[in-house]
Amino acid sequence: MNLEEYIVVEKINYGASSVEKYKLYKDNKYYLLRIFDARFMKSRYKALDNMEILLKNGIYVPKIYSKGLLTEEKGYALLEWIDGISLENKLTDIEKEIQYGADIAKELLKMHNINIPNNIIIYDRFIQSFTKKLTKVLDLEIDKESIILLHDFVMKHKNILKELKGNCIIHGDFHPGNIIFDGNRLVFIDMDVCTISHPWEDLTSNACNMKYPNFYSSVIENYFQNNIPMEFWNVYNLFGSLYILDYILYTLRSDGKSLFDGEQKLKEFLNFANYFQSDIPKWFNKDVNVRRKV
Repeated sequence: MNLEEYIVVEKINYGASSVEKYKLYKDNKYYLLRIFDARFMKSRYKALDNMEILLKNGIYVPKIYSKGLLTEEKGYALLEWIDGISLENKLTDIEKEIQYGADIAKELLKMHNINIPNNIIIYDRFIQSFTKKLTKVLDLEIDKESIILLHDFVMKHKNILKELKGNCIIHGDFHPGNIIFDGNRLVFIDMDVCTISHPWEDLTSNACNMKYPNFYSSVIENYFQNNIPMEFWNVYNLFGSLYILDYILYTLRSDGKSLFDGEQKLKEFLNFANYFQSDIPKWFNKDVNVRRKV
């Protein structure tokens, strides 16, 4: 890719990702340039390949124009620029959270129903990631008792992940900030970790952030058509425990965040989970109406 052929319109600074993002212009058309650490390009290539599969199957994600290495240290992907409104800006009240949750559940089901061959073992990948992050967090000045509580829950329930069937392509970082309304289209964006996993990972990982509870309640209720499997909530707590460890580590490398923010998120997660004494988290609104058949 020859960057000199493009005009750099602006650097995109919003979002929590460490990826560098730029809006480019060339020949009456805008593009999004994403720049990655070249050490992680293998996983980025896989994510981009998965996006191509989604595009071929009618899922709205940005088109990929080119990808590769810019230098020995940096890789890139040149993508379609998506104009529109972030879903975050549309979740202005409970009614809209419920309405858009139903719409997004329909799109997630389409994504998760794409048949793909895979030999991914979710259990192994989860345990490897959880163990690595747990070791790092235990080295921090943080409430060890709460961290051990996460560990004990995971050790007790981890085998559930061995029993999960039906892996598919998932977004990998599904939340309202990664969905854009472009006209009448719902477009999934920021798919750098688009991967093959169990579909419930999309429904749980960022729901554990406990922001927009009625939106996530609506997504989950509509996704399962008011018939949520009870084992789903154990999976929620498993991925939630991993999410919290990741969030704590994220606060260390993010401007405007501190370890205190990580501790607060940990306490909030455990409180909503009733310290793993309840099956269903307290943020979940089981009374949201299933708005349409998905």
